[in-house]
Amino acid sequence: MTLYPRLFIKLIDGRAGGVANVAYVPTEIGVFFSALTHDVKLARTYALKLLKEHRLTYDDLKHIQNAINDGYIFRGREPKYLEFLFLDSSGPYRHYLLVLKVARLGQEIWVQTFHRSDEVALRSRIRKRRLLRHHK
Repeated sequence: MTLYPRLFIKLIDGRAGGVANVAYVPTEIGVFFSALTHDVKLARTYALKLLKEHRLTYDDLKHIQNAINDGYIFRGREPKYLEFLFLDSSGPYRHYLLVLKVARLGQEIWVQTFHRSDEVALRSRIRKRRLLRHHK
């Protein structure tokens, strides 16, 4: 699933409503936290926070899907969370942390956290959390 910046622009300016499906979770990953759906939702309020406080660009938001497809996967704090760490080596080397949360008994998957990270955080997570998949 390829996401274009225009989807995020529609979400930010309100044309997509208050919530948009921004990514797709394959079944083999969804079973890690008992998800019954494949669609990952992002609320408009959190999308605004990503742009203003975390200073991400629309281009950075495409890494939500990249993190799911190719990133490290860790067991979250609770069974309803999965954490993804993605290393973007296409330009300046960047690390992204994505946390997905399953809600409503597996009927919904939400972006809980998405921001840039660093190598120190990656090493810390590898030591502290249970690794479910290595980076591709």
